[in-house]
Amino acid sequence: MLNIKSIFTLWSASTIILMAGCGSDKNYTAPPINDASASYQNGITSSSTNISSEAMSTADNSGVEIEAMPQSLANKAMHLTITDVTSLAQTGEHPTEGTFIVRFGDNGTLVNEGISPWGAAYAATYNYTVTSDNTAENNTIRLDESSIAIKTEYIFTTPSTGTWVQNYNNNEIIYEGTFTVNTETYPGFAPNALVGLSADIEFLTSVSNEPAGSFPTAGIATHIYNTATTFNTDGSQVNTPNTVGTYAAEKLSLNVIRDSGFNTTFNDVYEIVYTFETLTSGTFTEDWGNGQILWTGVFNVQPIE
Repeated sequence: MLNIKSIFTLWSASTIILMAGCGSDKNYTAPPINDASASYQNGITSSSTNISSEAMSTADNSGVEIEAMPQSLANKAMHLTITDVTSLAQTGEHPTEGTFIVRFGDNGTLVNEGISPWGAAYAATYNYTVTSDNTAENNTIRLDESSIAIKTEYIFTTPSTGTWVQNYNNNEIIYEGTFTVNTETYPGFAPNALVGLSADIEFLTSVSNEPAGSFPTAGIATHIYNTATTFNTDGSQVNTPNTVGTYAAEKLSLNVIRDSGFNTTFNDVYEIVYTFETLTSGTFTEDWGNGQILWTGVFNVQPIE
């Protein structure tokens, strides 16, 4: 049996050992914390745990963060270079080489700038869908009278480059090639200026207190924007004189441009607001003489011949 003196001796020795093991902070080095173990113990996981050790090692060595392919094409531009074409259409009716530049908006519309002289620019709706870690699909419907359906598949080899295959109009044309994608501002359908364009405006409705027969209520007038500040009109199709004048154009939004002008021939002001629904057509409103006549209708624009 231990007597009281022996117990006291053992207690003192234990205390000395404990005190020796709990020295000051400057003599104590904490063991390294294993982040992965801590995450596991706390029930936390992240996408980084799916990256292979080889990829993580590469990222650590390069100092560059690994990026993912685009989850959206909004305000981006695709440069699609053709490397092969299979077609049921007659040769010479479509591009067989070159690069399409396609600019995507954040409202589900795009502008394809085409490849001259074969492919004219067009506007379209689009639906971009990510289908795997490195592939995506884009379904497009042209907004012009053709309403052609286009399906494009992208295979990303880096976050901004890869290969593409496009089925144009139900196998009429199959394009293949390479692409790059960049972040760029979406321009919309409306031009930045009217200079060099001719606009056929077709009157569909009119409101005015002016005498009947004193102004056109139907038909097409043509506004020809010869320079950045001067225009002339052809009124032969609506039985009105040809006129000249000055104007200023302002792009109000992605799809709207306003022509505010002074018709020198009739000595009066006017304002035409064009709302583009494609790259070349849409609807308009015209205010003549600060409310004397209000017209609405449709329009088509084309380069001056």
